[in-house]
Amino acid sequence: MAHLAHYQRSNPVLAWAVGLLLSGIEVALAQPLPDVTIVLTADIRDTDVWLGFQDEVVVTPGDGTKSLVVSVPAKTGGRRSITVTSPEFTAKISAAAGSPSVKVTVTGKIGGMHAVRALTPFQQAVLEMQSGIVENEVRLSYGVSEVSGHLIEVKVTAP
Repeated sequence: MAHLAHYQRSNPVLAWAVGLLLSGIEVALAQPLPDVTIVLTADIRDTDVWLGFQDEVVVTPGDGTKSLVVSVPAKTGGRRSITVTSPEFTAKISAAAGSPSVKVTVTGKIGGMHAVRALTPFQQAVLEMQSGIVENEVRLSYGVSEVSGHLIEVKVTAP
């Protein structure tokens, strides 16, 4: 504050502008951050585990009280995770002959503050998968159910 007092004496216009800027930053940080929309698609090969996972999704009340945790491996070890609120699941099963799999698409929201902390490290880990640095494996955790598969794509929409 002593520096601000010095600026007020030597250049009151500059002191006023700095004070206005700082108060604007404080107000902006106090505002809640908007949610980020995410759509991700995975290929699930363990169809029996998927069917059990889907049962948990179906029996969950429609009020969206459960969140989905999505995690991927990172080159530094461990996993990078995001939490998707109010997830909606779409499962596509092809009748074509071949090895059984389910293409699962999840749409939901990531809370603004969570997105600030977790989205960039999560996307960095996805890019590491894309580069072949780590294995392509995504884990979906919903309630007590968990299923793993290959990540096909991630789409993020921010306001």
